[in-house]
Amino acid sequence: MELCFHGRCTQRRQPPARHRIERKIRDLLDYTRARGPGIPIQREPTNLFELCKQNIDSMEQLHPTRRFRLEVEGDVQGEWDRERVLQLVSNLLSNAVKFGREGTPITAALKDLGDQVELAVHNQGAFIPPETVPRLFERFVRGDGPAATADQGLGLGLFIVKQIVLGHGGTVDVRSDDTEGTILTVRLPHRP
Repeated sequence: MELCFHGRCTQRRQPPARHRIERKIRDLLDYTRARGPGIPIQREPTNLFELCKQNIDSMEQLHPTRRFRLEVEGDVQGEWDRERVLQLVSNLLSNAVKFGREGTPITAALKDLGDQVELAVHNQGAFIPPETVPRLFERFVRGDGPAATADQGLGLGLFIVKQIVLGHGGTVDVRSDDTEGTILTVRLPHRP
């Protein structure tokens, strides 16, 4: 499909089949690791703003009709596994694109909470029913509705997010209603 913005036409690109297959294999490997000793974490000095910016730049190329915002407040650096946190952010943003309403922005808000850094990813879309919320981070659980039906994922994205967060000693939760939309919030300690 060709899209034109400000006199410039671009192709709307879908991830190649190879990319989707590689991602499914990686998700299955992570699922297997999480059932054993857990997802391995290799800490190094990491800037969460840079990881979010990198992910948003990629998302903007994959989804040129979607709008993304990145908000930062305070020191958002810590000792985390760079690749795992990059994966965590990617999974959260992909989820927001999938379930957020077209034409509404997706916001990633970073905030220094003192001993922790908070990442909140917000989208406007159909709210998550209260009975689904407790199961949202379980393996093989996928959302409801047309977005979930069209999705070719395995239902491991948010399960892997939770495992990465737990591996860093953090927390993850979700808040969703029909007026505010959905906010997935991750809190990671700056240091182990």
